[in-house]
Amino acid sequence: MHGMVKLVLLLVCLSLASAAFPMCPDGQVPRHCPNPCRSATCYGFRGAHCRPNYCGCYPMFFDNNGRQLDCQNRWYNRRFNYHNRYD
Repeated sequence: MHGMVKLVLLLVCLSLASAAFPMCPDGQVPRHCPNPCRSATCYGFRGAHCRPNYCGCYPMFFDNNGRQLDCQNRWYNRRFNYHNRYD
């Protein structure tokens, strides 16, 4: 019983630590950089929502359905008409 309590406490501590110090997918600690969304614009998608990526210090843009957008690929923008969706 005593061992089970220690295990539960350990798991709680680990979950709190991972929430306070998120890790990047490659196991690296996120970098300290200014908010990359502050000066970013996704020109091809007027309604795009920016989410900062602190693992690489770059902005990531998403549509209203949560799909990641490719703001640099103009063919993609024309092909799927996202640029007209938010007009």
